[in-house]
Amino acid sequence: MDDSRSWCRAEPGQGHPAGRCIKKVARPALRREVVDYIVSHHDLNMRRACRLMKQSRSVQYYQSVKDPKQALRGRMREIAQTRVRYGYRRIHVLLKREGWQLGKNQAYRLYSQEQLQLRSKLPKRRKMVVTR
Repeated sequence: MDDSRSWCRAEPGQGHPAGRCIKKVARPALRREVVDYIVSHHDLNMRRACRLMKQSRSVQYYQSVKDPKQALRGRMREIAQTRVRYGYRRIHVLLKREGWQLGKNQAYRLYSQEQLQLRSKLPKRRKMVVTR
């Protein structure tokens, strides 16, 4: 076994994903991005790229009609900027008091998508570096 990648090869007859060397592209949104990349960089047409990724073309052309809730995202960003130490749970409570209709899971998802996460752990202080 001189090949350096022999450790990731599947055994003969093994049809299980655990024997894969390359990860599968799971979500349709990620596959859509991969198809766009293949079309733009490798000069293939959309039909062939979709077939290569085993994705139907209807998924490729689909446009979401879901409301992005820009007003709610903006208000969440404002609260997070004024109340720096508030996490998504406390921001959720404040938004509910203001009359917004949202659940805690939706609040967490929007909070994460807006990249408002608090740092859970402070970095160790270094003696050599002094910042002012």
